[in-house]
Amino acid sequence: MDAAVASAVVTMLAVVRTPWWILAYGVVMAVCWTPVALSYHTVAQALAGAGLGMATASLWL
Repeated sequence: MDAAVASAVVTMLAVVRTPWWILAYGVVMAVCWTPVALSYHTVAQALAGAGLGMATASLWL
């Protein structure tokens, strides 16, 4: 859930504001990695969440 929200926010800001927001995907990577490092999620689950967020934001816009 966290990865999906972070990814969606960055995607929307990159599309609506400026492409420089794509650099914020570094923060998205940190948000994705934290639950993996704490063994709450697998890498596949984190990537799926990030992909879901990007897809949702793309469809919304």
